[in-house]
Amino acid sequence: MGYRDVSDLDTPLKIGKGTDTTEIRVNGTQRLTGDATSWRDMILSLIGKKLTATNGRVDYDFDEMCIKFQDNGSTSNPNDFVGGNMEINHDLMVGTQVIFKPHIHWFQEVVGGVAQECDLTMLWRIQNNDNAKTTIWNEVECNTGVGGDDIFDFTSEADGIYNQISRFPDMIVDCGISDTFQIKLVRTDSNGGDMLVYFFDLHGKVDSFGSDEEIMKIN
Repeated sequence: MGYRDVSDLDTPLKIGKGTDTTEIRVNGTQRLTGDATSWRDMILSLIGKKLTATNGRVDYDFDEMCIKFQDNGSTSNPNDFVGGNMEINHDLMVGTQVIFKPHIHWFQEVVGGVAQECDLTMLWRIQNNDNAKTTIWNEVECNTGVGGDDIFDFTSEADGIYNQISRFPDMIVDCGISDTFQIKLVRTDSNGGDMLVYFFDLHGKVDSFGSDEEIMKIN
């Protein structure tokens, strides 16, 4: 089978319908548009400042290999936080008003047939490579109550452990590739029990196979 040379075309070769297309550019790179895009995880393993501090509400569970949140954490106490940094991948959609969907994967012991309801507060900000440092944190909350809007449909319970994915409100940002998300998480409810969080991740839309240039995408 041969190939089609598109180097003499003014516009990319498009496969699809309407605005939902896979485009092959004249330089051979590819770009996805509309519903042709797909979602991908950026996964963040969580770390804390002082996980064993007597005045902190987080610890590390080495049996489960995860963060253990106690209740009554405070957004004013750094010892109650866990978090980290994650870079926007080269294949993810970038530009203005780009949507990222943050969520956590977690387990919790079931007591009396019910998992304890928890509130997590997330502080986040994005560092754009071509701008001055961002100092202000955005604050959003996630409630893990059973049947709530923050829980994905494949929540399940087995062997006395409640296993689910809970989501925060969407992040809507202006961004470029290799920009950095900074994340902090703290448990802020007073409902008791321990909450085991395995990792935090963002769903972002993939619209290309990497970037045209080393540190940027060509529109």
